[in-house]
Amino acid sequence: MEAVTGPHRKSLLRLPHAPSLARHPRQHQRGRRYGAAVERVVEWVWASLDFICAERLTPAPRATARHLAGIGVVCLTDEVETQLGQISEASVTRLLARHRGERPRLAETS
Repeated sequence: MEAVTGPHRKSLLRLPHAPSLARHPRQHQRGRRYGAAVERVVEWVWASLDFICAERLTPAPRATARHLAGIGVVCLTDEVETQLGQISEASVTRLLARHRGERPRLAETS
């Protein structure tokens, strides 16, 4: 069974004795990794780059934030700058999902 399905031998032995095969929800949710300061900077970077998608935004937040800090738009600390260099595309998508509905949309032209 181990060679065919892939799970470890001990995992296969636990299956017949389990009450159900359904996955269980987490007991404790993870905390937020990025605070409000990072969210504000990402929102400013997103707005300054004309509301581009998270895939295109993810490589640019640190350099753009440095530029915005140089002209006095955002306050950039070392901790926030480090976190901007580590932020993933999924995290940027989650951060921006909160602000997508607030932005007015342009009327479509035909």
